[in-house]
Amino acid sequence: MRDVGPWAVRAAWLALPVVAATAVAGAVAARSTPVAIVLAVLCWGGLAGGLVAALVPHPLGLTALRVLAPAAVAVAVWAAITEGLGPATVGGLVGGALVLLAVAAPVTVDAFVDGASYGPERRMALRVPAPLLLGP
Repeated sequence: MRDVGPWAVRAAWLALPVVAATAVAGAVAARSTPVAIVLAVLCWGGLAGGLVAALVPHPLGLTALRVLAPAAVAVAVWAAITEGLGPATVGGLVGGALVLLAVAAPVTVDAFVDGASYGPERRMALRVPAPLLLGP
């Protein structure tokens, strides 16, 4: 059961370029060539960094994924605003949301936090109390 989280993140992260590439390419196409090149390098660099972070369950990888997953959603939202809602942009939004949900799942967090333990030790992430999630 502990391996379900990292595998879900890896699968969602690998599917993200497939479902979001068309939407991002359409949003980038209207920009000038230098801007399009910078955006493409940033997007592919973020995807590569997220894949490396997803492959090695470690707390640093979890930190990277917690930064990159909302960034993927932000890029999908930007593409949806730029291109309008269509099949490609909806696919990008759904793919980004799935990655974000997979990264935020408790089983994923526990597996990545436990990645820094040694031997038979088991590390678990702290949970935020429900009333605190609703605000003071």
